[in-house]
Amino acid sequence: MADRIVFDYEAMQSAVTKIQEIAKAYRTAGQNFNESFNDAIHTWEGDSKNKLKNLIDGDVHNLLYTNIPAFVEGFATLLNENITQMQTADSAIADSIPSTLG
Repeated sequence: MADRIVFDYEAMQSAVTKIQEIAKAYRTAGQNFNESFNDAIHTWEGDSKNKLKNLIDGDVHNLLYTNIPAFVEGFATLLNENITQMQTADSAIADSIPSTLG
């Protein structure tokens, strides 16, 4: 167990922001993938094109555009909640310490 715990709230908040930016980048990449793929196959014809397009526009798009970014955003939310909880606990401890001995 650590002898002490030090919270660097500024660095933690910076990490939250960076994680949110990463989630946004994943979302953008997912959208770009979908658009690029559809551009590449737009001249194709046939049932295989239709099934492949449905797969890319459906489950693959949901995974790349929605699920992965949401998973990453979950880490930002978790870290942000940890910041809040640590600040609340620190304040509660500080409030319980008397300012005088009298």
